[in-house]
Amino acid sequence: MPQDLLTLKTLVKELDFFLAGGKIQKINQPEKDEVRFVVYNNGTSYTVVASANPNAARLHIATDKKENPYSAPAFCMLLRKHLIGATLTHASVYNDDRIARFDFIGKTEMQDLKNFTVLAELMGRYSNVILLDENFVILDSLVHVGISENGRRIIMPGAKYVAQPKGNKAELYDKEGIYDRLSKSNKPTLFDALLSSVNGLSKESAKEIVYRVGNASDPYSEAAEIITFFDDIYGKSQFKPCVFNDYGDFFVTPYLSLGNENDFVYFPSLNGAANACFVRADKSLRDKNRFKDALLLTKRHRDKLKKKIDIANEKLKECDDMEAVRISGELLSNNVYKVRRGATEITVENYYDDMRPLTIKLNPAKSPQENVTAYFNRYNKLKRAKEVSLKQRDDYTKELDYVESVLETILRAEASDADNINEELVSLNIIKKPQGKKRGKQDVKCPPKTFTAGGFTVYVGTNNILNNEVTFKIGRSYDVWLHVKNHHGSHVIIRKNNENDVIPDEVLLKAAQTAAYFSETRASDNVAVDYTLRMNVRRIKDAGVGMVNYSDYKTVFVTPENHCRDNL
Repeated sequence: MPQDLLTLKTLVKELDFFLAGGKIQKINQPEKDEVRFVVYNNGTSYTVVASANPNAARLHIATDKKENPYSAPAFCMLLRKHLIGATLTHASVYNDDRIARFDFIGKTEMQDLKNFTVLAELMGRYSNVILLDENFVILDSLVHVGISENGRRIIMPGAKYVAQPKGNKAELYDKEGIYDRLSKSNKPTLFDALLSSVNGLSKESAKEIVYRVGNASDPYSEAAEIITFFDDIYGKSQFKPCVFNDYGDFFVTPYLSLGNENDFVYFPSLNGAANACFVRADKSLRDKNRFKDALLLTKRHRDKLKKKIDIANEKLKECDDMEAVRISGELLSNNVYKVRRGATEITVENYYDDMRPLTIKLNPAKSPQENVTAYFNRYNKLKRAKEVSLKQRDDYTKELDYVESVLETILRAEASDADNINEELVSLNIIKKPQGKKRGKQDVKCPPKTFTAGGFTVYVGTNNILNNEVTFKIGRSYDVWLHVKNHHGSHVIIRKNNENDVIPDEVLLKAAQTAAYFSETRASDNVAVDYTLRMNVRRIKDAGVGMVNYSDYKTVFVTPENHCRDNL
């Protein structure tokens, strides 16, 4: 998005118009990288969101709502301490860079007036939200930058604030400086020259400037004129806040390099346009990253299980000669009278092998009877080890299969699956159980997906907990149950209206296509899906929620398709 200095200056001018003189009512931190200020001004409450997300840094008046954590983070508590009830006196751009400055007058615990400043730095991976005192000393920030990080300024409580270095570029308001740098640039194109010569210019804005320059006789002078035009567009007739029709970008005026004016959706304010884009982008980004940690931790747990299975197999290999040890001990016991003290071996007739000679190793430091006891002790130890290792391998294999199913669920998970997935991860000891829950709120379990086809309702489980519910709580013995063959995926139930109903082929096909879609075979073109009566489905003992065996089934081959959308 063109969250460059050209756009930010206009956005902050709007914020100053809406917010200057208002009082801070609430401060929340719903995400670890996002702070929200509720400002009451002229009879209206405005929620200003400042995000330091490196992939989607943003600042605007927001209309969406987010759930806040049970316990507010330390930075949020510090902001509340100093700024709740404070008056926002002015919003501006700081240091002619992508830094929004908000000045406040608040009160100390002794009711003395004191100045505070909040800086919202919108600089990609260097984005931050910082609280400063009247001397520009850092009180705290969303992101800390320590002294050990070479080449970086220090962002820590107690340090003097220093802005991020801008480099040797012309400022937006410096028309002559822009022209001078562009004309002296050795870059091959005007686009490259703009990015390397002008401070705070995004690629989108640079492309628009190049487009507007066209075939001008003096492109450098024309580019400087256009930048000046953009820098002072607020409040003029050309100021037309808008978003491109895919809601991917917002602009102070239509960027004709993307399309004609009819390709844009217009808003009464630039903050409104920013909100329309960022709410969608933030939701997409949060949904994408929501399960990132869960995926990483679950993969680690899977790898540990594989390692444990390998160790169990190694121990079982060591038990392969268990019977040979038993036979050696038995033969030695029968021939113990022949053993001379201090002997290192004895050869006896093996009546388990047609009386062929068998040489048995002995410990010369032990008596003959002690050697017999050692062989039987070793046999018993190997026998116990084999029993334990077989059980461990069976348990680890069952758990691995369950963890693989959880992994598959996480890879295709939606936001509504979060609670169920977390519950499964807690049961596997992959994550810890949350200590506190928000008062007055109860967990609402997300229901399974459904759609109707041919007068029948089809239920689809999107995770193991919902799979268990679809199969054993919703499904009745005479309903039809479907699952992708030999792969992890959703349980699907076609619920009959009465026991004697015959499921039409087109209904069975849609249910099978949906079962294939909500599985790890989604990307395949020809997927085998098994179907049977629900009475033929049985839980696997000690194998995790939603893990089943089934019998008396038939198979249909389908191309994956999500028919749950039919009901949207």
